[in-house]
Amino acid sequence: MTQYLLLDRIKENYDLNIEKWDHYQGSYKLYTNRGIKLVKVWNDDETLSSAFHLREQLAYSGFRTIDRFIRTTSGEPYILNGDEYLVITDWIDGRIPQVTNENDLKRLGKQIAKLHLSLEKIHTDQDFEPWSIQFDRGLQHLRQIKDKITAKSKKNSFDETVLSYLDSHLQQVVQSILMANQVEKISFHSGRQPQLCHGNLELKWFRIDTYQEPWLIHFGIPVYDIPAYDVAKFLVHLYLKAEYQEKSLFQFLEGYQEMMPLDKEEKLWILTYITFPHHLWKFLYMCYLSGLQQKRFIDEQQYFQLIDLQKQLEQLYRTLYQYFRL
Repeated sequence: MTQYLLLDRIKENYDLNIEKWDHYQGSYKLYTNRGIKLVKVWNDDETLSSAFHLREQLAYSGFRTIDRFIRTTSGEPYILNGDEYLVITDWIDGRIPQVTNENDLKRLGKQIAKLHLSLEKIHTDQDFEPWSIQFDRGLQHLRQIKDKITAKSKKNSFDETVLSYLDSHLQQVVQSILMANQVEKISFHSGRQPQLCHGNLELKWFRIDTYQEPWLIHFGIPVYDIPAYDVAKFLVHLYLKAEYQEKSLFQFLEGYQEMMPLDKEEKLWILTYITFPHHLWKFLYMCYLSGLQQKRFIDEQQYFQLIDLQKQLEQLYRTLYQYFRL
C-alpha cells in the first residue's frame, strides 16, 4: 500500500483532514484539523490489545499523561496496513527530561510514583517468580560456563580471562541470592503483593510539555513485579546517564518519595537488584550458552567494560545504602 493510499485510509477511518505529513522514525507525523497526530506501527494484535486496554485502565485510575490510542470511527484502536497494525496517538510536544535538570528529575520521580499507584489499582492474574529463583538461574548458568571453559582442552585468551574472574562473579551472585531470600521472606510474610510495572523506564520514554508536565510516551508489555524493580532499574539508568554522579539519584528519589515513600523493605529490594551482576551474566550467557555463534559475542574489551561497570554499581550500592540510612 502506497503512503497516499494509507493516508486516505487514515482519513476515512479516523475522520481526519490531513493538511500535511512528515516521515517520523519509520512512520508518519500528521498535521490535521484535530491537532498533530503520530502514527505508530504495532506488530501483533495481542500485545496491541493489551497495550490499549492498559492505557485505558490507567486513564480510568487517574494516570492520563500517557500516549493513549485514538479509536477509529468504528471504535477500533487500530487499522490494518497489510500485516502491520497501525495506531494513532496525539503528538506529545515536549522535550526529553535532562539528567542535569533538578526539576525534571523531581517531576519525573513524582510521575513514576503516580504511575505505580495507578498500576496498583489494576488487578491481574499472573505468576510472580521470586528474584531469588531468577538469581539462582543466573548462578547455575555461571557454573555451567565455568565447567564448560574448564573442560576445554584448548582455551583461548578470552576463556582464560573469563575463568580468572568467574569465582568472583559466582560469589557476588550467591550474595545476591542471600539478600533476595531475606527480603522476600520479610516482604511476603507482611502481605506485600506484586503488581504490574513498566519494566523498562528510561529518560527517552518521557516528554516534558510546555506546562512542565512529564508524559509517558512508551509503554509496551508490562512486567509483573514490585515497584522497587522499576525504581532500581531507573536508578541504574540515571547513574549511567549522569556518568556516575550521585546528585541526580537523590533528586529523583526526593520526587518519588514525596508521592510514594519507600519503606525499609522496598529500599532493601532496590539494593538487592543492584547487587546482582545482570550485565555480566547476560553477556557471558550469550557468549557460552545461547547456542548462537559465539564469535559474534566474544569481545574481551566489552567484558572488561562490564567488569568496570559492575564496580561502579557497587559504589552505587554503597551510596544508596548510606542515603537510605539502613
